[in-house]
Amino acid sequence: MILKRLYTEPTELFPAVVFKPGLNFIYGIKDKPDDTLNGIGKSLFLDFLDFALLSFFNHSANTRLNRAYRKNIITNHRVVLEFEINNTPYSISRSFEDPDIAYFSRKNKHGEKKGILDLRKQLTKYVFSR
Repeated sequence: MILKRLYTEPTELFPAVVFKPGLNFIYGIKDKPDDTLNGIGKSLFLDFLDFALLSFFNHSANTRLNRAYRKNIITNHRVVLEFEINNTPYSISRSFEDPDIAYFSRKNKHGEKKGILDLRKQLTKYVFSR
C-alpha cells in the first residue's frame, strides 16, 4: 500500500497532504523562536489518517477526534485517503456522522458503500495478497 493523498471534504480543515515516495515525516515549524510546537495538529493529522484507515470512532479509541466532533469542528466533513496497491489506485471516504460506513472506490470509479468491518477484511486481502 502506497499512500498518495489525504484530505477532507470540504477542505477547510487542512490543505490536502500529498505523500512523497519513500519515507514521510510529520513535523511542525515554529513561527517565532518562543513558540511551542504543542497543539499545532501533528497528532490530529495522524488521527485523521487512522480514521481514514477504518479505525473505530468512539471516545476511548480516539479522544482528539471525538472532542473535535463534539465541538462541531469536524461535523459535516469527510476524510478521504487516496492510495495505491500494486499500481491500482483506490480511495476510502468516510464521514464523522456515519463512521461505521465508508465509500471505497477503485480506479476513480464511483465509491461503493461498505461497512467498515467488511471493508477492513477486503482491504486486508488486497494489501497482503501475493
